[in-house]
Amino acid sequence: LEPASLARQESDPVIEVKPGNYIIN
Repeated sequence: LEPASLARQESDPVIEVKPGNYIIN
């Protein structure tokens, strides 16, 4: 798990697992 930046949210699908933690697919 790693914090998702705005750039990553724009370029890759992001699943929010719990507050502040995301899985980048």
